[in-house]
Amino acid sequence: MHARPLTIITGGNRGLGYELSHQLFKIHHHDILLTARDINKAREAATRVSSGVKNGNVIRAAQLDVSSSESILRFVSDELDPLLASLAQQGNGQSLVTLVNNAGVYGQGWRETLVTNVVGPGLLSRKFLENLPQTLNGRIVNLTSGMGNAANLPSTLLRQLEEQPPKSPIEIVEWAENWKQDETGHANPYSLSKHLLNYLTELYAKEEHGRGIAVIAVDPGWVQTEMGGPGAPGTIQQGVDRMLAQVLADEHESMKRSGKVFGGVSSAALYQY
Repeated sequence: MHARPLTIITGGNRGLGYELSHQLFKIHHHDILLTARDINKAREAATRVSSGVKNGNVIRAAQLDVSSSESILRFVSDELDPLLASLAQQGNGQSLVTLVNNAGVYGQGWRETLVTNVVGPGLLSRKFLENLPQTLNGRIVNLTSGMGNAANLPSTLLRQLEEQPPKSPIEIVEWAENWKQDETGHANPYSLSKHLLNYLTELYAKEEHGRGIAVIAVDPGWVQTEMGGPGAPGTIQQGVDRMLAQVLADEHESMKRSGKVFGGVSSAALYQY
């Protein structure tokens, strides 16, 4: 007998993160750890998700600000580690634990964008991978964007990345922490952040291949969330379907996809980065 899958969703109090939490909990019977910067908003969202659902699965709410390393470390020690240890001790089969790095910002300043969209997911993923017990199966799904395509970045930056490609995820995190905008050919911060997140996906996938841990990036498309706006061509459901395709993929299929960027229920790679 296998334990129920556990899915950890950052920024789960609204938009795509909320709807993903809702559908995984209600339809697919996942246990959920839903996080938000504001613990009250996380609790309110968790209450809405679980309302009227009696599947026996569990949803928890936790405070997490992915733009703060202190918040990440506190979340790991107070919430994530005890939960993983409890799962490992249950001994009723290898449960799948998936981290969905959904939280992000758009239209903010240079430093806030890079820290929130790259540094935070990079550090949280590292802690998740380091602390995941060997008796549990793991997966990471990173929320990216077509704006991270190389076509949206300055040629000077692309040459720099080609001549000195990042060798490890932590190197990408350090770049995002320290790069100044004028050092990147004045790249759009959101485009750069998603480009670097794609790099993180590839490098973590290489590191974790031997453990059988898939690391996948998914572009939900431009959809009608608070971030995307009402004029976006896609619906929230279309975006969530693309996320679900990666979260729910079986182990064999997810390992085939590991290190790549996907953008649809057909799981066809969108672009190279």
